[in-house]
Amino acid sequence: MKRYNLIFISLLIPVLQILAQENVKLQLVGRYDTKGYARDVFVSGIYAYVADESFAPNQGGGLRVIDISNPNSPIQVGSIDISGSAEAVDVSGSYAFIADWYYGLRVIDVSNPQTPNEIGNYDTKGNAADIEVSGSFAYVTDTKYGLRIIDVSNPGTPQETGYYYPPTLQRGIFIKGNYAYVNSGKTLRILDVSDPTVPRELGFYTTNYEIHGIFIYNNYAFLANDVNGLLILDISNPVNISVIGQYTPSSFSAFDVYVAGNYAYVTSSYGGLHLVDISNPYSPKPVSAYTLYAPSWGVFVSVNYIYVATHNLGLYILKLESITDIEQDKNILPQQIRLFQNYPNPFNPTTTITYELPRTCEVNVTIYNTLGQKIRTLVRKQQTAGRYEVMWDGRDESGQEVASGVYIYQLRAGEFVQTRKMILMR
Repeated sequence: MKRYNLIFISLLIPVLQILAQENVKLQLVGRYDTKGYARDVFVSGIYAYVADESFAPNQGGGLRVIDISNPNSPIQVGSIDISGSAEAVDVSGSYAFIADWYYGLRVIDVSNPQTPNEIGNYDTKGNAADIEVSGSFAYVTDTKYGLRIIDVSNPGTPQETGYYYPPTLQRGIFIKGNYAYVNSGKTLRILDVSDPTVPRELGFYTTNYEIHGIFIYNNYAFLANDVNGLLILDISNPVNISVIGQYTPSSFSAFDVYVAGNYAYVTSSYGGLHLVDISNPYSPKPVSAYTLYAPSWGVFVSVNYIYVATHNLGLYILKLESITDIEQDKNILPQQIRLFQNYPNPFNPTTTITYELPRTCEVNVTIYNTLGQKIRTLVRKQQTAGRYEVMWDGRDESGQEVASGVYIYQLRAGEFVQTRKMILMR
């Protein structure tokens, strides 16, 4: 699911090391609703490949290809439905590899992102939960039949070449060099896959809670360890694995983790993304967090953007920005009137509406329901050029809480009028 890209990491580390010396913040940039249950995401070039799961066969699961060349306005350019449920996705070259819960491995030709086409498949016989591709092999974890190693050198006719059958394998696999790191419930297992036909176990470590996500960086394993949060293991000696660090915030259930530079990006099945400073893996420290009002599953980091797959709200795109840069940006006069998407969205109980003015004008910011009835006026005054933020607390003019649902917010600046939608979820 998350291939170890040395070129990408080497380019990213200097940037993040600089940011680590400053205060940084996660900022929402854009969002695309895949209309399904986004389970996993992989980014390659200007495209995000999202695995949409379903809860039964033939219920609309599949692969969504989203153009992220403008992260503020992601657009779906291609899609393919599958008869099963897409649980995880990895991309290698012109092919997307899907772990289908019901039917195993699926190979999708994405050489033309607008018309993805299934060209091959291999049924792992059980429930395929996760996948990672390395070289000519796809490594698929099956909850009933263990690790299946499949030769995909000919993507149209994938063939199983080896397998490892430990106690039940779950979501969570990472391939680095000749080693596979897999999850069997509460246990991390390290396998030697230098000979894919006969993988063998080198060592294991059992935690107190379920493992959902694995990321290997240097000699450390970073585990998304359910309510135990982020667990950091020293794996330099596979037969003597030890815990060296842990980050356990309250009301948190870690589901996936991605490491880049000095930071670990950890999603929560309770909804949200946590940024953790792991420059000292023995003492991980929280840096920033962003609440997403839906279970947050897969996470992928590319350059300075973070992509999060959420249960029923699609793909979220966030950006890591230094607070210093954010403050400096406020001093630059906008070139045009702009109304931004509120954040967070959906929200409960408060959300922030941001807009920019290039000149002095009369400004009105108003909230309406979907019937066009005015709920509340947030701003009604003359404002000078600049960037503004106004908060809405989900109440009407009389101070009463309004019901959950879709609301419209409108910016009127002189002759300029623009509206956007937002969702209140109580």
